[in-house]
Amino acid sequence: MSASAADISGLARTTMEFTSKMFAKQVSKAESGWFGWNDKEFMTTIEGKMMAHCQRLLEGDARQAVDVANLAMFIWNLKGRP
Repeated sequence: MSASAADISGLARTTMEFTSKMFAKQVSKAESGWFGWNDKEFMTTIEGKMMAHCQRLLEGDARQAVDVANLAMFIWNLKGRP
């Protein structure tokens, strides 16, 4: 069974909305002085933040999803973009 056009369209809308929220959070953090997302020296810090945000997300705090996604992207970037 393949996805319908409506399913694909819904995925596209949701992905665009979510990534827009990701980017807005990245810009906000960068403007407030956060840095290191692309520096391997910060990998341990990023991994620690990932664990903490994942825990809160799994406990029901859906607001953490954007942070988890951003941290996943940072880790993906630092570990060589497989």
